[in-house]
Amino acid sequence: MAKETSKNIEEEIDLLALFESLWKERVLIVVISVIITLFGLGSTFVIPPTYEAEVKLLPPSILDIVELKKFDAHENEPRNKPTPTEIFTEFLGTLKSKQLQQKFLEQEGVMKYLFEKDITQVKALDLFDRMIGIHESNIKTNGFSFKMQFKDADLATKFANQFIENGINEYRLYLTNLFNLEKDYKIKELELKKKSLINSNTLSLNSEISKLKQAYVIAEKLNIIEPPESTEKNFKSFNYHTEEMRYFYSQGTRALNLEIETLNKNKEEVFPEGLAQINSKLKFMNSLSFDATKFSPVKIDLPAEYSVEIKPKRSLILIVSAFVGGFLAITFVLARKWVRNLRLHT
Repeated sequence: MAKETSKNIEEEIDLLALFESLWKERVLIVVISVIITLFGLGSTFVIPPTYEAEVKLLPPSILDIVELKKFDAHENEPRNKPTPTEIFTEFLGTLKSKQLQQKFLEQEGVMKYLFEKDITQVKALDLFDRMIGIHESNIKTNGFSFKMQFKDADLATKFANQFIENGINEYRLYLTNLFNLEKDYKIKELELKKKSLINSNTLSLNSEISKLKQAYVIAEKLNIIEPPESTEKNFKSFNYHTEEMRYFYSQGTRALNLEIETLNKNKEEVFPEGLAQINSKLKFMNSLSFDATKFSPVKIDLPAEYSVEIKPKRSLILIVSAFVGGFLAITFVLARKWVRNLRLHT
């Protein structure tokens, strides 16, 4: 017990001696700490600053995508239309695409300001991908933020807004092409229906004319010029076509000839049932056009108006430098004391 007490007293004496020696060297410790701290702080002014511009994005409203509903006027069945959230999600995918980034870099003047002269396209695309980012900013509103980092504050702001505008135009172009493809498909489909209906009607009329011609030949051979007083069309025979032919030639050559001439003359003017409706749809489809300026896949809640400096983080570097400076100063003082004690005992 006495030994443990003696050991504790010795440790307390050693700690007191340690603090006493540090206190004696307090000026040196402070000087070393200040020098290292100032060196760390000074390095922040040597490191080129990096600025960040932010564009806040929200899903479009119903009015922003109403242009997509143009096909609905002549649709018999309701179509599954994309929701604003689905449009917005697809637009964010466009912003993340390498294709859009490549097109942005190919614009006149962009590569000149962003990178060195001799940089390759592959390297430039990789560096640009690191400059930009899309982050979820508001879960309740499905909001996202597009951020761009660059060494020039004004260019970071300008390019951030320009990139979003390019993304909107690219998505508008995509939907315009999609709209035109669907329009062309519907027009071709209606034209095929119209052609089929006309051909079917022509075949039917030709069949009727053929029957009338056959009846005319029979009526001519039977010398039936005018129909009898009673020519009721009453088919009781098992063979419908035979009874139909008997009815036709009983009308006489005069009536049959007139019918044949009339049908041949006005054959192309006879409109089959349903043709007017198809023509109406075709007229509507041909008049359709997608006005991309009235469509937007995103609502820009807040464009990039300025850029904030994000690197170097001077406050963090100052704290770390002060901590490291103090640690190194204490280590130096203790090491020097240990060397002195070692010399005294040798």
